[in-house]
Amino acid sequence: MPGEQMPVPGVDFYQYTESPDLAFASEGIAWLLDIVVQGRVRSMEEHWPDSG
Repeated sequence: MPGEQMPVPGVDFYQYTESPDLAFASEGIAWLLDIVVQGRVRSMEEHWPDSG
């Protein structure tokens, strides 16, 4: 494929995520975002219990 000859964007990102510190940080960010999203959904359900 001709695309294989082109530099792939994101390669450096994937190489950097092999670092344990960054992998841990990315998991922590995902965990915090999950809590924030769940909190927002829960608060919305409390404000609008009839929705859905």
